[in-house]
Amino acid sequence: MNAPTEVVAAWHTPPEAKDDLRMLGPVHECACGSNLFHTLVSFDQGEPSLWVLEGQCASCGTIVRLPCPIDLGI
Repeated sequence: MNAPTEVVAAWHTPPEAKDDLRMLGPVHECACGSNLFHTLVSFDQGEPSLWVLEGQCASCGTIVRLPCPIDLGI
């Protein structure tokens, strides 16, 4: 299975942070339009079990607050 070009291009060290949009609350998409983020994730039996709620946009480097299930109403 080939990964989408956007995913392959984002597989690098995040760019230097230029903006901090954490005060906007959890976001699913960066202000630049990207929905790929660098963050830390822990897995338990193949499922994400813990993740850091701060992330960095893989495209522009903006720091954002990432959503969790309660933010989605789950």
